[in-house]
Amino acid sequence: MLSAQAQAQWSDPAYKRFMVERWGAFYAENAEYRAEVHAQLDRAQREYWSDEAHRRAQGERVHAHFEAHPERKGFLSQSANTQWADADLRAWRSETTAAQWTDGFREKRKATLEATYFRKTVTALKSCEGPAGTIDLDTYRARRVASRDKSLLRFETFCERYFEGDSGRALDAVVHHNHRVVSVERLDGRHDVYDIEVPGTHNFALAGGGVRPTAPSRGATARRRRSCRCAGRSSTSSGCASSACWATRRSARSSRRSG
Repeated sequence: MLSAQAQAQWSDPAYKRFMVERWGAFYAENAEYRAEVHAQLDRAQREYWSDEAHRRAQGERVHAHFEAHPERKGFLSQSANTQWADADLRAWRSETTAAQWTDGFREKRKATLEATYFRKTVTALKSCEGPAGTIDLDTYRARRVASRDKSLLRFETFCERYFEGDSGRALDAVVHHNHRVVSVERLDGRHDVYDIEVPGTHNFALAGGGVRPTAPSRGATARRRRSCRCAGRSSTSSGCASSACWATRRSARSSRRSG
């Protein structure tokens, strides 16, 4: 019965108009309630759009919409041209943008762009990796030009901006891009660790991966901060965290003591 009464009430346009006006007045007069609603909506949309599947699905819906309604592109373009023909709108937008571009905002934006340039460039370079950890720079340059993506830096710019012009360091970063520590084995007490060096290349094979210990030129202080990559894992600390390296250290320590 109550459902039937509610349906009858909401079917009356005058009643709906009255309820909308009353709710609008309540919403406008209650700042605490507005803040609560805004917080709930913000949490909900952040949670929803943090899911890659939701973002992908929305992208597909938008693409399908414009495929089915190509005239919408022309309509939106015309609407935008009409809006920006308004001198008052352009003046307001200019003033608002100038107010937004504080020194702090500029620094934050610059840092974000730098991170984006690095991430996209190193990922694109990584996709051009050949055998034995070589990077095909000709392939990268061709792909970069073909993509017309201005956030993909020239390799020379990439080296200068992030590696002080050292192409060797840049290529090393590309080869080991996306490596991560997958496990840490903790040992009680004090243990000897070793910085094994190989003349020339300063690296060697271990447990199916390459190890890059501290280079001799970095000195005794640097030796206390070892950089090691093994079996696809990377660690820079007082020693490598991988079980393979721990096993090597235990074996080397035993050999030294037995000798």
